[in-house]
Amino acid sequence: YGVQQAAGVQLTSYDGKDYFAATDQDIPAGSPVMYVPNDLTFTSSKAAMEFGGSLGEAEAQLINAGLEDKVPLFRVFVKILLEYEKGENSPWFTWLNSLP
Repeated sequence: YGVQQAAGVQLTSYDGKDYFAATDQDIPAGSPVMYVPNDLTFTSSKAAMEFGGSLGEAEAQLINAGLEDKVPLFRVFVKILLEYEKGENSPWFTWLNSLP
């Protein structure tokens, strides 16, 4: 369970700050190199289902301001803020706490 990766794929860093995926093996074109289960991702659609209509007024204000393209990002932002507010009770605590 969890994130899975193709053989030879690893997260690499030159400076310990910025990371990227690299491989030490040939991987055929079109092959998946990493799999992340859906429950380990933040998405706008999942946030919309979780919050129901509770963000409706704020989303309407964004739309009225001509910022309808920002509504998905807003939903993810709110989800991250709520998880941050939970502190150690959030399953995302370790990741959120590692951010600058």
